[in-house]
Amino acid sequence: MKIIIGDNPFFGVNHKVGSKKLASKTERFKQASEVIREFKINGVEEIMVSNHPSLQSFLDTVPSCDIHFVIPYPHKYNDIVAVSGYFGLIRYFLRGFSLQSFHKILFNFIRLDFNEIFIRLMIASELQCIGKYKDRVKSLCLHNILVDLCIASGNVSILKSFHKICKELRIRPVFITQNIRALIESMPDIDYTGCFSFNSKGYMVNPSIDEVLSYLNKNTNLPKLWAMQIMASGSINNDEAIQFISKFNYFEKVLYATTKKQRVTDFVSLFKKYY
Repeated sequence: MKIIIGDNPFFGVNHKVGSKKLASKTERFKQASEVIREFKINGVEEIMVSNHPSLQSFLDTVPSCDIHFVIPYPHKYNDIVAVSGYFGLIRYFLRGFSLQSFHKILFNFIRLDFNEIFIRLMIASELQCIGKYKDRVKSLCLHNILVDLCIASGNVSILKSFHKICKELRIRPVFITQNIRALIESMPDIDYTGCFSFNSKGYMVNPSIDEVLSYLNKNTNLPKLWAMQIMASGSINNDEAIQFISKFNYFEKVLYATTKKQRVTDFVSLFKKYY
């Protein structure tokens, strides 16, 4: 099992109520650089990042890592629609066009495959936002809001279009979800990675930690799996989190996020005792 660095605290994202006052972007990115350097010293070379407005500035500041790129960033799209309306969002999407992608989209428009049109537009636009760091992208991770909406509405064809286009680009498709059982049941016999919350307290684990464990333990045809929220937003200590997840052999990678250098060394050292 490997560790992926989580980016949320570097951008001031905290799921706990009553977060501290946010430091400046310069301070946060300087701190992020120190933390990621410590991760690399300890052999961790992968990071999951969302398409925040200041993403390129962040990547310019921190040491290089393989990137697992989360798209879309819903708040960014909401801001564009609020300021410029839906036509503004369409203009934003069109920024990502290449001649090849235009031909594919035009062909799909003729066939009225609107789901694939949307996904091709989104992926082209999002990859343009990461600019010169595109070659570091090892996987595209579809945000859980979109994944879970598609599953709940029965519109799994959007997920399949995402999977198809990732394969064309030779980038690993990852589906982030808050209901891993529903994802697996909706996407049988497809090669992808599922990323979901998993911790001993059942924090953000749906429908419950017991039901998820029962399902995963009985299922012999699982996709590759990544675990996130393993610390239950800081309410579980390193030892408890790692001991718990080490009981299960179906995880390929885990996400761990911190802004403290010392916590990196402590976590990785303990992690290596189990893996």
